[in-house]
Amino acid sequence: MLDSHYVETITEGGLDYFLNNGQKFPSVTTILKVVAKYRGITLSGWKNQRRLSSWRLRIGEKTADQIRNDSCQRGIEFHQRIANYLRGGKGTQWPQDLLPFGNSIKPTLLQLAPIKDVKVVEGIVFHPKLRYAGKVDAIVKWQGNLSLMEWKTANTPKKLEWIRSYLIQSAAYIAAANKTYNLGLKQSLIVIATPNRDAQVFFISLEELKIYFREWLHYVEFFWALKSSMNIHTGEPLKLVKVIGANGYKPIKLSP
Repeated sequence: MLDSHYVETITEGGLDYFLNNGQKFPSVTTILKVVAKYRGITLSGWKNQRRLSSWRLRIGEKTADQIRNDSCQRGIEFHQRIANYLRGGKGTQWPQDLLPFGNSIKPTLLQLAPIKDVKVVEGIVFHPKLRYAGKVDAIVKWQGNLSLMEWKTANTPKKLEWIRSYLIQSAAYIAAANKTYNLGLKQSLIVIATPNRDAQVFFISLEELKIYFREWLHYVEFFWALKSSMNIHTGEPLKLVKVIGANGYKPIKLSP
């Protein structure tokens, strides 16, 4: 098993960053959040947002917030137990509320030999040129080939068109993982555990990853262009002032 890269993380305005050699790298999820907020959403994203709004109205804001918080905590505990298993722990001891998800993902985990088939667990990856980072769930040998794997939970099965953000995220992680670990990864899998049924396993080939990575490049470009023109945490534009230097007037961006 390769050494995982653990670095300091900071949160600013609800957005996560990784620190590396004195530089602040936005996380993949931070870039996705910012672009979704300021560029607008796709048709599928709009439909999902509409469904979410209808759901919140139907059950009430307080109940919806509680469900969301419970889901976040469930995801954290779910990932911790899988990581322990892959690192050669004594196995996954699922609490009652996680047991349906544990049973769902068990057939997938049984196809992986802890430690032997595992290269990275919960490792930080960086893309120095594009200046972003992220934490991958695992890099493992799957059916003879090294693959990046991401674990998700959901109450109901997902269609491929509903998880586009996962696919873009996966392409971003693959590129950064190859820069960080030089493994030449060419495929990824998104595993979604749902109660009372085997987990869904979405396989993403190299050709598909290339398509999603091209889309990711647009996200990164937009993020940095936006960051140079406004404070992405407050939405306030950056002010331009002119100062006299050795080479004459030079525009300097200043936060309000």
